[in-house]
This record gives sequence, structure tokens and C-alpha cells, in this order.
Amino acid sequence: MFTGIITAQGKIITHEKTTPQKITVQAENFFDSAKIGDSIAIDGVCLTIVEKKADTAVFEVADETLRLTTLGNIHVGSQVNLEKPMTIGDTLDGHIVQGHVDGMAKVVAVDDQGADLVITISLPEELNTHIVHKG
Repeated sequence: MFTGIITAQGKIITHEKTTPQKITVQAENFFDSAKIGDSIAIDGVCLTIVEKKADTAVFEVADETLRLTTLGNIHVGSQVNLEKPMTIGDTLDGHIVQGHVDGMAKVVAVDDQGADLVITISLPEELNTHIVHKG
């Protein structure tokens, strides 16, 4: 489980087009306490560390994950947002999210109303029941 609050940014340094595909993310000091098998949210998508060295971690990415998430648009050099999972005792800033992504929405309008920013999205019909309309 994650809060959805970005705690670091990393960079894609390799992208192997194997089956499954593998990406290597570099982020200074972010992976220090991480170990193989840990879950990390990368651009909001929960992935598992399969290899780890100093400031890098390798993740396997299923074809479906690439198809249904923004990870399908990454390339070597891409910046990605990172978050470690919540632990008991953490403050719950943000929201409780799983990082299991079922699809992508498209931003169709952004309305700056001074103190508020209203963002309108469109998404596949089958995902409507999973959307929190305010928050």
C-alpha cells in the first residue's frame, strides 16, 4: 500500500525489451534500505525489485502493465516518480492506494479558477466505478 505522495525521483538507465521487459531505475540514496522482493511505486505503478545495486534497482514489467499504464511511454533517460510502501506508524498524507493500475485516463481540460484547479479527465467506461470524483 502506498500514499500516492512522491518521495523521490529516479531516472530510467536501462530498458531491456526481453520477456518480461526489465527497467533499471537509478535514484541516489532511495534504494539504500530496499531489498530484492520489495515493492516500489514507479509513476504510481507497484513493481517489485528483482535486482539491486547501490543506487539502482531492476524491475520486471509485464506487457499488460506497459499497455495499461504510463510506463508504456518510458525510455532510457525518462524521469520517474518514486515512492516506498507505507509502514505501520507512517503518517497518512495523501490517500491509501495499491499501485495496481487498471488503465489510463486522459486529461481533457484544466480550468484554473484562482484558488482552485479543476481537472477534467476522460477514461474507459469500465473504470468509472473505481474513480473517486472529489479529493
